[in-house]
Amino acid sequence: MKVGPIIAIACAVGVTAGLYFANRTPSEEKLAADRMREAEQEMVEQQSSLDDKVAQAVEIIQGGEQPPMVAIGLLREVLAEDPQHHEALMWMGEFSVMSGQYEKAVDRYNEILTYYPTDEVALNKLVGVHLAISQNDEAVTAMQDFLNENQNHPKRQELEELLGRIREQ
Repeated sequence: MKVGPIIAIACAVGVTAGLYFANRTPSEEKLAADRMREAEQEMVEQQSSLDDKVAQAVEIIQGGEQPPMVAIGLLREVLAEDPQHHEALMWMGEFSVMSGQYEKAVDRYNEILTYYPTDEVALNKLVGVHLAISQNDEAVTAMQDFLNENQNHPKRQELEELLGRIREQ
């Protein structure tokens, strides 16, 4: 047999196999997109689970049927998984205020403002704690720092008015 036809048949088989498998092998882009979707779904599920733990902790505190430390334990679990979890940090601050642990509350609200520098709710809670424990200078400093960092905050005028009232005290 001649070599020419053998080479032609081998090339035809190779091209056919290549075309056959090319349609069946996912592209790298598709694989990367699939992995990205899976990772996003996992993050959504994890966030939902953490939010559920926070809700359970709040329910425990508000229900009063279990020791508060059970709720605190749940919030600590959430923060171990996501140290920047906004609601867990906020409730840790709230529960610190409720238990008279004002310095811990100050730490939590400052932590929230570190991660979420435009959060005026955390600022108001921080200022409220400072005022409750007669730390007016610290309240003024917190307000000034917030306003300096948030020149275009939508509630800037209200916050400046509050700062003026605190300074008058």
